[in-house]
Amino acid sequence: MHTPGDSHESPGIYYDVILFQLLNHFSFDNAYGIVDVMISSVKMASSKKSHHYRGFTIVELLIVIVVIAILASISIVAYNGIQQRARDTARKSDLSSIRNALEIRALDYDTALHASSNCTTGGAASGWFSNPYSGKTAAECLKSESQISNIFVDPSKATNCASGSPATCYAYMFCTSGTKTYIYAHLETVPTTDTSIDATGCSSQWDTNYGMNYYVEASAY
Repeated sequence: MHTPGDSHESPGIYYDVILFQLLNHFSFDNAYGIVDVMISSVKMASSKKSHHYRGFTIVELLIVIVVIAILASISIVAYNGIQQRARDTARKSDLSSIRNALEIRALDYDTALHASSNCTTGGAASGWFSNPYSGKTAAECLKSESQISNIFVDPSKATNCASGSPATCYAYMFCTSGTKTYIYAHLETVPTTDTSIDATGCSSQWDTNYGMNYYVEASAY
């Protein structure tokens, strides 16, 4: 007969408690703290094992599997978040460069940018920034006018989207309203509402239909 503190006591009960606590209190916010506590508990339980026990018990293996799964989940979530923030940073940088190019263009031209063969009339004065209308895209027009040296495209590489797919639409848009030209993007880390772009005076449905939730403005002419 052994007392609870006897060195021959089976460690199974300790691991049962550890696993129960891990599953009962797990959340991504406290995952690392739980892992630290669990590791300390495993060391304590292991110290109570006698030299008669060899190898790992099933409970020990389950704990290891749970820890690996937790760490893998945390890593995946963190990695996806980093990628989203990186793409959004690129989008903001692109739109800032386009805005600067439009401001410079406004000093040289007395007409708004058009996506057309001559870049000043016809074609489209609003729509997809890197999608052709009447022969040229708005991006190509800025490049042909020597306002930009690179054709800016959303990090997703998409140049247009189908209407009604706001959650998955990632492409730049442009629109001229009055004396202002607006460039739009869909940021992944910012929520989209049905009023995200209403202040621009352009199409109020681009947020709802295409997910546009970020924009910059520049002088049209």
